[in-house]
Amino acid sequence: MRRNAPLVLLALVVGLALFLREAGAAGHRAPEQEGGRIEHAPAWLVDDPDAAYHLRRVSLALASGSVPRFDRFLNHPVGSPIPWPPFADGVFGAVARLFAQGDPGDPDDRALGGYDEGSVEAVMVHTPPVIGALAALAVFCAVLVLTQPGPGRSWAALLGALAYSVAPIAVWYGDVTRLDHHVLMALLLAVLLLLLAWTLRARELVDATSGALLAGLVSAAALLTWLAAGLFVAIGGVALFLPVLSRDVERARQAARSGVLFFLAAAIVTTIPAARSAWNAVQPGSLVNLTDAVPRALFCAAVPFVVGGLLAKPEGSLWSRALGATAGLGGAVALLLPGSVAAVSEGFAWATRDNLFMDVVGESRPLFEGEGVAAVRGRLGELAFLFPLAWIHVLVTSRGRPDRLLLALLGLVGAVMTLGQLRFGNSFVIPMTCTIAVSLADCARSGSRRGKILAIAGGLVVAISAARSIHAIASVPEAEYRELAHWRAEVLGGLRWMRTETPSPGPFNAPDHPQDYGVLAPWGLGHLVEYHARRPTIATNFGSFVGERGFRGAARALLETSPERFVARMHALGARYVVVTPRLGADLRSLMRIAGEDPAELFTRTPDGRKVFGPRATECALSRLSLHAEVPGSTHYPGLTLVYAARRVETPTPAVAPRPGVPRGPVISIYELTSPAPPRGDAAMEAGD
Repeated sequence: MRRNAPLVLLALVVGLALFLREAGAAGHRAPEQEGGRIEHAPAWLVDDPDAAYHLRRVSLALASGSVPRFDRFLNHPVGSPIPWPPFADGVFGAVARLFAQGDPGDPDDRALGGYDEGSVEAVMVHTPPVIGALAALAVFCAVLVLTQPGPGRSWAALLGALAYSVAPIAVWYGDVTRLDHHVLMALLLAVLLLLLAWTLRARELVDATSGALLAGLVSAAALLTWLAAGLFVAIGGVALFLPVLSRDVERARQAARSGVLFFLAAAIVTTIPAARSAWNAVQPGSLVNLTDAVPRALFCAAVPFVVGGLLAKPEGSLWSRALGATAGLGGAVALLLPGSVAAVSEGFAWATRDNLFMDVVGESRPLFEGEGVAAVRGRLGELAFLFPLAWIHVLVTSRGRPDRLLLALLGLVGAVMTLGQLRFGNSFVIPMTCTIAVSLADCARSGSRRGKILAIAGGLVVAISAARSIHAIASVPEAEYRELAHWRAEVLGGLRWMRTETPSPGPFNAPDHPQDYGVLAPWGLGHLVEYHARRPTIATNFGSFVGERGFRGAARALLETSPERFVARMHALGARYVVVTPRLGADLRSLMRIAGEDPAELFTRTPDGRKVFGPRATECALSRLSLHAEVPGSTHYPGLTLVYAARRVETPTPAVAPRPGVPRGPVISIYELTSPAPPRGDAAMEAGD
């Protein structure tokens, strides 16, 4: 029984990971009320913008048989290449094909390749929790490979899996309905770490060869999931190259073969998807979006291993090997990646908040912004405070152990990137938890009393962190979930009404087909409109990645204080409908930044010193369209007709108790443009001016 205890506990840890990620399901199920569900609301309430667009892309893949690279629903009217590489949605689509049901004879199902939309959604909403649970299992296996055989090894691996299972940011990304490539990226990184560590520790040729080949395939999958995975692939390459400089010639040659296999496998697998990418025409040679430069860079990365292997001779010096490999890399880059310096510079430019996309999306903000040190505990959990000490231990003990150096480098780069952009946090948690687990294993086997005390203390911190996570999620009142579900049902019900009750602009399942009109909405609603309403949009949280003119133009239109100019901008943008909600606080600030204006102009001070919205905020189109007590058919805003208004109302800041006189509005309002286009050259200014 004691021999099987780790396996039993591992099953419990994986089950816990699944439970924590499924716990919020009640807030995403359409609530029942007298007479049935809220009208038009879907059974599963997917209100995360990225999840909604992943669902749209999966729907398109089911309809056509392949993951689309271009979509006319983005950046109406011209459309845009899709920023995300295709692998994650290919995986999600494969899962849908395996488990979703449908009737090929039903016209609605036939539009999705014979699958029922509700069935597809029911499968997809549970996919992130399952992937999160699998990532916990992968962390367990990775820690086993990274630690030496001996007593306490399985227990350390269990602590690593438990630490990942309860990490707040990992639970958030793996939450039910949050279909996102980042949860898959964490799983792939854990598997990549496992395979690279296996390769680096291998002494037999077959182990090193098979490990490197599999690691290369996983690297390709990671790159085709999220191109920023190139950072982790590069770190893997550095760790693989260090043994090439070994004085043991046979070991150096084996390491060289492993490195060549690793990068060639990744390059070959990415070649066809990169060649088919729509970004080749828009950003040729880019290393930021998927282009044919990505496999070329991987081919270049294999060259130092070829040169290093050829120079690995008993009479040769380590310096000649290092210099030869460096020269080989430089020559390959010059030959295969002309203009690579500009491409890398572009990458760094996109990674800053000077880019409109990076400036407005919450995941792109620094970890400490707004909350300070409390953000570490809130996002990464208490275990993050153990990481610096554990990282130092792993680094100090990495001499002669490239697998530990790999772990240390992944932890360092992951931590730095997470400090700059929160979206890296879900990937960083993988090396963070593995580093802590490896350090605790070393402490437990140190033979000293101090080491054992440290191991027990670390294990207690992991257990306490797990208990806190379980309590935090399990103690959420059922009424809070019901409230969330009602709000989501009202908002998404309005968008589903738009799908069936407004004229279709064109086929929703043909991403290359031109659309007759677009929908103007704040960028945070864009993907929800695209999926739930099946209508093209002007702006989404893809931001300026998919078109700066429409992204700026939409912001400037919604900030207009003149109805005539607002209508003119709608015509210029090709928009026929407007969709708005009353939650203006964050929307108005980001729209001001996008439009190139100072958000401080939105506010004024009351005589008692309170900061409130001023005329610049209350008189703009977004405020006037969203804060009202009108009924459908109203023309209270000149040039537009209100065609839908939810019954549920709220204030611009629903989390704050409303003061007397604070305006309210329906949780979603939809307007149709009824005013004819203004004369050319008159008020019909350029949309992005």
